[in-house]
Amino acid sequence: MNEELVQKVHDDWKEKGFPYYPKNEDWRNNIFKQLVNFRRDTLVDRRTKVIGQSAHGLNLAWSFMEHAWGIKCGKMHTPMAVSYTHLTLPTICSV
Repeated sequence: MNEELVQKVHDDWKEKGFPYYPKNEDWRNNIFKQLVNFRRDTLVDRRTKVIGQSAHGLNLAWSFMEHAWGIKCGKMHTPMAVSYTHLTLPTICSV
């Protein structure tokens, strides 16, 4: 992993705060339009009978759940813990 890039991301976090998804209505409306206009027929391969998946709309859903970044999963550090404690992104990424 490029250490300079990791350090730049870390410095941006510290300067601007945690990078939540935007909450403004214009952004959410734009993402919703993208979701509605997504061509869902591209997810189905009728020849092989396989149904695919898409991440469309996940960013919209996560924009309503800021608390999720602080929920611990097993023994792993949460993004909030990494962002607001002595743990630093370069340290976490070097493990």
